[in-house]
Order: sequence, then C-alpha cells, then structure tokens
Amino acid sequence: MPPLLSRFVHRPLLYAAFVFFGALGACMALVMKLEKNLHQEQRAQTADLASMHAHALQQNIGQALSAAYALAALVTDSHGDVKNFDTFAMQILQYHPGVSALYLAPDGITRAVVPKEWRAKGLGIDLLHDQQRKTEALRARDSGELTLAGPLPLTQGGNGIIGRLPVFLPDNAGQKQFWGLVSVVVALPKVLTDAELPQLRQPGYDYEIWRLNPVTGKKQMISTTPGYHDAEHVSYAFALPNAEWTLDVLVKPNQDALVGLIFKIGLSLAFSLMLAYLV
Repeated sequence: MPPLLSRFVHRPLLYAAFVFFGALGACMALVMKLEKNLHQEQRAQTADLASMHAHALQQNIGQALSAAYALAALVTDSHGDVKNFDTFAMQILQYHPGVSALYLAPDGITRAVVPKEWRAKGLGIDLLHDQQRKTEALRARDSGELTLAGPLPLTQGGNGIIGRLPVFLPDNAGQKQFWGLVSVVVALPKVLTDAELPQLRQPGYDYEIWRLNPVTGKKQMISTTPGYHDAEHVSYAFALPNAEWTLDVLVKPNQDALVGLIFKIGLSLAFSLMLAYLV
C-alpha cells in the first residue's frame, strides 16, 4: 500500500478533515457566487430606477423649456413689436404647468414679465451684464441656441432653472441682428416632483443630482436627500441645453441579505460536517 494512502487509512480523522475542508471550500465558492449574482441584481434594479427617473426629469425640463420657442415665434411674427404678450404668455402657462414665469428681454434687458407678481423684482434686469446671469445669457447670444441657466435663486424665492433663447430679426439689408432674449423660468422643486424623484425615498433609495458649474468647473449640487452619503451608487448622466446633469442613486442594501448569508454559511458548514462524519 502506498505510504500516502496508508496514512489516510490509519488516520481516518485526517481523511475526514480533508473531506470537510474540501466540501466547505466548494460550498463557500457557491455561496460567494450566489451573493455576487444577488448584488448584481440589486445594482441592475437600482440602475433601472435611476434611468427611468432621469429620463422623466429630462423630458419634463425639455417640455417646459419648449415654451421659449413659442415666445421666440411670437417675437419673430410681430417683428419685435409684441403687443399681446400678457394674453399669449398666460395661455402658455396654462399649457405648461411646470413653467413659473416668462420674460421678454429686448437688448438683454427684461421689459415684460408674466405673471404680474413677478414684475416687481423681474423688470429692468440687464441679463448681459448682471454678474449672476450674464454667463448663460452671453452664451445664448453668442451660440444662437437655447441655453440653460441654474440652478440659481429666483427673484420670487426658492431655486429654479431658466432657459434663455436668443431671438434674431432681419434688418433692412436682410442681415440677422440680435433682438434680445426670451426666458422661461422653471421652479426646481416642481420639476423634481413631476419626475417623481421624491418617491424614490419610499422604497428606501437615496439620491443626489449634480452638474459641473460652467463658471467654476466644480461640482454643483442640484438636489440631494438627507440620507445620501459616499457609498456604492449608480450614475446616470443626461444631456440638457449646454449642460449635463447626473443622477446618482445609492444601491440599497438588502435587509435580508445578512440573514440569508448566515443561513447559507450555516448550511454549508452543516453539509460539510455531515459529509466528513459519513467518511
């Protein structure tokens, strides 16, 4: 009989220990595989939620900012001499409940505001030279495209985002000249609620929304929940006019994961002990 086999024959406890640790190692490898699959499933579920709410937020903001094109068409059709702005703007507000206010700014200076309660603090602002507003206003004028400003403090209180669209009218020679800007104000809490982001808290998900500030280049917080912290999360970035916002959602730990892991480990230990005892 070979010496190695003889050693196991005369020492059955050594052979049982070998079987025990071999079976336990195989069981633990299976447990780790199951735990990894469970974690991937939880992460995929979180990613699906982040994608769904980010798409809803992107769509709601885009729909609200589309009111700027209606205002620009009004200015163009009236050749810059808008007579019925109040009536037209109130109709836009009815069809765009996410919009809080509408502005006309010939030469970059706000001259007309709807609704009227915004006029006390909204009229006479020079958007092209105001320190808090000129960055996006100048970018809109120079690019000729809709530009998103904010989040920033609104004149009526709270935070919001503002879409600014430049309007160009032809002069006597047929050359396009800068007429001014039309602005659409969207209250941030309203657009977040419409995208059902606060409802993420009900199943226990915490999140934050942020962007890179175009002036400082640093991370600017847009909205965050009290329970959000630096831990494993999934990110979903979505494009807005001249901006990119990112939604980070924490991967929610499974409350029953620890109990399930202990049960699996205990079952693996019991199986390995039983197999070693039979040997």
